[in-house]
Amino acid sequence: MPPDRVGRDDLEHALEALASETSVPTVDAASLIARGRRRIHQRRAVFVGVVVALVAAVASVGVVSHQQHHTALSTPTPTTRATVTTTSAPPTTSTPLTDTARYDPPPIEVTASETWICGDPFQVSASGGPLWNEVRIPAPTTKSTGGEFAQPTLCTAAPGAAWLLRATGNPRQPELVRVRAGGGPADVFPFDLPPAGIVESIAFIDPSVGWAVIESGRGDPVDTVLYGTDDGGKSWGLRNGHAPIWPGSVDPGAGTLAFVTAADGWALGVNAPLEQTHDGGTTWQPVTVPEPVGPGDLPVFLTGVFAYGNNVVAWGGQSGGMLFVPFFDVSTDRGRTWTMRSGPNHVELAGTAPSTFVAADGDHWLLGTGNQLYATDDGGRTWALRAEFAGIDRIQHVAIGGPAIDYVSADGALGTPSSVVLSTTDAGSTWTLQNSAAPPLAKDAPFVNFPGGIIGCPTQPLTPVPAGNPPAGLEAAALAYVRNVRHYDGTVSEVYRVGTRTNETYASIFAFHVPSCGQQVVDTSWVVELYGPAGSGGGGSTPQAQIVFAHYADGWHAFGAYH
Repeated sequence: MPPDRVGRDDLEHALEALASETSVPTVDAASLIARGRRRIHQRRAVFVGVVVALVAAVASVGVVSHQQHHTALSTPTPTTRATVTTTSAPPTTSTPLTDTARYDPPPIEVTASETWICGDPFQVSASGGPLWNEVRIPAPTTKSTGGEFAQPTLCTAAPGAAWLLRATGNPRQPELVRVRAGGGPADVFPFDLPPAGIVESIAFIDPSVGWAVIESGRGDPVDTVLYGTDDGGKSWGLRNGHAPIWPGSVDPGAGTLAFVTAADGWALGVNAPLEQTHDGGTTWQPVTVPEPVGPGDLPVFLTGVFAYGNNVVAWGGQSGGMLFVPFFDVSTDRGRTWTMRSGPNHVELAGTAPSTFVAADGDHWLLGTGNQLYATDDGGRTWALRAEFAGIDRIQHVAIGGPAIDYVSADGALGTPSSVVLSTTDAGSTWTLQNSAAPPLAKDAPFVNFPGGIIGCPTQPLTPVPAGNPPAGLEAAALAYVRNVRHYDGTVSEVYRVGTRTNETYASIFAFHVPSCGQQVVDTSWVVELYGPAGSGGGGSTPQAQIVFAHYADGWHAFGAYH
């Protein structure tokens, strides 16, 4: 018999989501939660009611994806969708980068040769590669005391290296850490700030040449000061003491600077939408770009700029109060001519919550807002809803690693102090858990605040459930599932129909999620809980699986699972 009470270590290794579709038993998770946005909003609306108990028991209930990639939003939703699976990267440990930022969604930086996850642990991979290496970051010289005006943690990368800017105990002297993709010890450089200065953005084009945008409180209005370096951040020189550029961006994933050479760059402007430089930032010239025209005198703003070779993409919005409509300005000839493109049809972004955008070139872009990820492969002419995640509250960073390779870094759902990094190598058909962080809990806590779990919806017509309790063939399907997917011989511990139990952790999770698929699915779905050989799981834990099944014409199929 399994242990009467699952320990936290067991749960931490077991709460990993997976949904896949193979021969019986299969997982039909590509049609993930049918009611999508309505379900997410409903979770928030009932937060003060019964869901509080569920969140207190589980804290984060998983990742749900909804795919319509490579399909314009105006196209009707297909009845059959690609399969979605989630797997885990090998666990790693390291010293937290900072006390305040350890659970924040880490930035993701992609260069022509590497992809960096600027979190805990700090990770690097050859761009598009499946193997991730942990990079050891030296502890700060002195511990930051935090505060409203403390230096925020920033991260950027160029081919061959990445930089992490972090606060120290001296508010006038943050530290810049440079790590190289090829290994070796990290370089730690002190960064002396002007009075009341905060570094708002950093950018590099190679391991030596970079810039830093500093917001200085010396004047009224506040000055923007631009510094440059030619030795990787060891020393800095003043480029412009009153640069006509915005110091920061409301987009947490977009910078205010975008350089293509040591001389040529772009920035969000103060007196014009954009500014351009041809001398490394010493002088700037205003650039006028198309802007949307709407009813009344609605404010228009830009919030990020990206530049690659001849391609320049700036994005922003037209505000309508609490919401704004996104738009995108595109140039393929280094700013000589511009074209304005619209965002996804009927999508308005909340002005009170962060949205984030990235452009890999003039065609391939991602837009993250709330728990939804939109994509375009034709420069904004058409958009698709690539994924809609449950277990995620807000997407904070997005990145494009190559053809069909995307990254998402987000806050845990419902305000839980956790974060998760997901990646896909097939344009959203499958998602892999790359990194996650959550505060430690007591060893005897009956739950873990760790993102995990995919609950999908059946994608084929349901057929009558075979007779019996449990129904015929159900346990055999579950045993075959863990043997084929998790590669161990399991033992069935519990079998029950969805909704018949509500006072147990996993039963509550399924009872909460499956109604997203409709009442017929609730009435005919069954859950099987299993465990594997003791001590054979990660870290010596006992592997477990909790799987929900529906019956099709060819037998039982799994459409959601916790592992």
